[in-house]
Amino acid sequence: MAVFPSREAAIPALARNGSGYPRSSELGRQDHKQLVLTLAAILALASGGVLTFRYFRNPSSPAPLARQLVFIDVTSGERMDIDLQSIRVIPAKNPKTGQRTLIPCGQNADGKWVVDAHYRDAVSAFGEANRYVDPKSLEVKASP
Repeated sequence: MAVFPSREAAIPALARNGSGYPRSSELGRQDHKQLVLTLAAILALASGGVLTFRYFRNPSSPAPLARQLVFIDVTSGERMDIDLQSIRVIPAKNPKTGQRTLIPCGQNADGKWVVDAHYRDAVSAFGEANRYVDPKSLEVKASP
């Protein structure tokens, strides 16, 4: 003959309150840890979704500061902001004259306009046509 355990032994301790749910005092540390980890995972997924949506909402537009760069026309001394998407070759084409006389420049810590040393050869290639960028110091001279 088979021996069955008593009804009390067959019901788990967590379900004895009558509702089928464990009492809050009966929740173990493992359950709290699992709850915290689950909430953290949900929060991480939601944050990742929001950031992904914001990034891919308009992927063709770069950061606002990276859209344009300041260029100096080495023949006229004129500084102009040029959209980077329109630049293919340095020296770039001046939209007013159609000539390739634009070299990127920026301000140094002293506030002087200078051409980066990377473009020294491009500046030197202009020879006498270059009237506004010093080929040695690469400082931009004041335009008239």
